[in-house]
Amino acid sequence: MLTKLELQTLAQWDKVVAQSANPMGLTDEMIAKMPEALQVEGATYLGRYKIPRVFVQYVYGDQPRQKHNDQQNISDLMISFEEYGIDTACHPPIVQLINDGTNPFLVKGVSGFHRDDVFESNDQEFYVYDLYDFDSPWSLRLARSVTNAHRRPAKKMTRYDYLKEIKGALKNNEIEPDADSISQAVDRLAIGAGDKLRRWVKIEAANCTQDLSNFRTYNPEGKVGKSTIHIFCKDQGIPFAGTVGRTKELIEDQGCVTYFATNANNFSTWGRGFANSQEYDVPIIFFAYLANPVKDLRSARQELLDEFVRVKDLFVSACFRVTDAQPTGESHYFPIKFGGFLPQYIKSTSSLGGLPTESTIVDVDGNVIEFSPDMPCLTER
Repeated sequence: MLTKLELQTLAQWDKVVAQSANPMGLTDEMIAKMPEALQVEGATYLGRYKIPRVFVQYVYGDQPRQKHNDQQNISDLMISFEEYGIDTACHPPIVQLINDGTNPFLVKGVSGFHRDDVFESNDQEFYVYDLYDFDSPWSLRLARSVTNAHRRPAKKMTRYDYLKEIKGALKNNEIEPDADSISQAVDRLAIGAGDKLRRWVKIEAANCTQDLSNFRTYNPEGKVGKSTIHIFCKDQGIPFAGTVGRTKELIEDQGCVTYFATNANNFSTWGRGFANSQEYDVPIIFFAYLANPVKDLRSARQELLDEFVRVKDLFVSACFRVTDAQPTGESHYFPIKFGGFLPQYIKSTSSLGGLPTESTIVDVDGNVIEFSPDMPCLTER
């Protein structure tokens, strides 16, 4: 229910609207055809109102994108309005009451930043807005993200826009600075984005967070950036994962085939490993890493190693069953090896001259393992 103050605000808006220029021809009939208000987590919808633009404030720094530099999109939007007029299939921009004790009639623009530029250029002095009350700054961020898509020319939020929002939420203590909270926040904020984009935002946000800055995470996709496994292999002189794009001679020359995984029981990877070992007559070396920061890195690594041993025993038993032979106990002949773990604990130490604690392949305890194609399985060390 609206308060007395808010009722006074509505009366003032109506009074000014009645005296405002309306060159774009906005009517009540048009407003009635517009879609119902969006449901936003943590937000209360207060109604749809015609508000004089003189009372609507947009703050550049609060926008998730660098919109004031996007002149091309503004131009496209202006042309669209000129040709087609007001699109009643679009949601109105979202606003919220400011309630700062100075001017009770002011609202803050949450979405519709570019449309406001068009209204200014067309001397449209009022428009229709959806008014919301937000439980928290985080719910406002969600609203900004879910309303940044409409049928008019619009620039989609990029990975950097989403990252900016998450970093802002972390800075303002809107979400907890741990991997699970960041992951959940990204999934909610970028609900309409692809898995690949969300994964990138999660990794970059974790790497930018002070509480997680000593834990390195990896992006299994792409070939650019320090967080990619591709660049790690290139820096360490380790063959790139898999066999795609390489001849049999090249694979034989590199001496092994590598795979990188966040779990040790991916049976499709095991299957490819067996097939490639037989086809190229080289060992298969698994390297493992944790997808997200953990408090107890050693225990998490030990669990991965134990799981590798469990699955390895299953495959060894299956091989002996097929050949109707008896186990010999000489598992060092097994073609699939566990090479070690990617470096993830990167806190600098004075004993290393300020260098990261881990910088190359390590064992469960973080001790350095030298890579070579004929390296023994970590379980045999």
